[in-house]
Amino acid sequence: MNRKTKIVATMGPATDQPGVLERLIAAGVDVFRINFSHGKTAEHAERIVQAREIAGRLGRDVGILCDLQGPKIRIENFADGAVELVEGRPFTLDTALGTAAGDVTMVGCAYQQLPQDVAAGDVLLLNDGAIALRVDTVDGSRVHCVVTQGGTLSGRKGINKLGGGLSAPALTDEDLANIRHAAEWNADFLAVSFPRTAADITRARELLQAAGGDAWIVAKIERAEALENLEDILRAADVAMVARTSTLTLLVALFLLMAFALPIGEFEGLPPAWFENVYNGLFAGTVLMVGLSAATVVMIYTTLMRVLTKITPGEDV
Repeated sequence: MNRKTKIVATMGPATDQPGVLERLIAAGVDVFRINFSHGKTAEHAERIVQAREIAGRLGRDVGILCDLQGPKIRIENFADGAVELVEGRPFTLDTALGTAAGDVTMVGCAYQQLPQDVAAGDVLLLNDGAIALRVDTVDGSRVHCVVTQGGTLSGRKGINKLGGGLSAPALTDEDLANIRHAAEWNADFLAVSFPRTAADITRARELLQAAGGDAWIVAKIERAEALENLEDILRAADVAMVARTSTLTLLVALFLLMAFALPIGEFEGLPPAWFENVYNGLFAGTVLMVGLSAATVVMIYTTLMRVLTKITPGEDV
């Protein structure tokens, strides 16, 4: 199709139904995504085979993106489904609580390092920023908080710390195994979740190449720390993806839009940008700005100015 914007669709149980992949490809899907956070390896492999077979039959060149899970920075499940958190009420995150024992007062946390990574006064953002908690005290495995922005919270939602500071490594043991699977399947793209520095991207590329793969590396911008190292991360990657995230989606999306998506000429050969669910972040601008350091603001301003000075006077943008 003659368009600059490409469409990425995630394969899963819904796409296993007869005729679904055909309709998606016919509708214009350019890349199929495998989400390693869900499903079994054999299921992923079978879906890739089916997608390639159908694309070939339809005369379409469709890419395969393998999306690494990254560290499990998320809550566990609730015993009776979603709960309603009310502003001003206490709520606790407990790394020792059962995986399906949550209620309106507390929930388990899959990220075991959370009690060591936070302190009183820190702000935690859940469910892509829809829920905000202020840390009150830390007691062993329990992080006691006060709800500062309420709403409906269901299980397995992500956790971000406003301003960054979660120490989880970008690549887990499970990711290392999945990198080998991506190489085995000759994936076209490999997405690295929660990178903090360019070293995370470089390590993923080295592991992929050692396994025999040559996919493009996608840097998913999800952490506050990524902004501090953004230019180096982008130079190390082949593609930048603005992923669903609670503290940075709006600002990073605008930054990457200015730098890569608008037709303003080349920006020092840096990679193209993809956007995942950007609109969720467009309503959280006031929250986003609170977590920005002065150094981050200066870095973004300086980079945007460099981009804008590349525009020829009078050129349509």
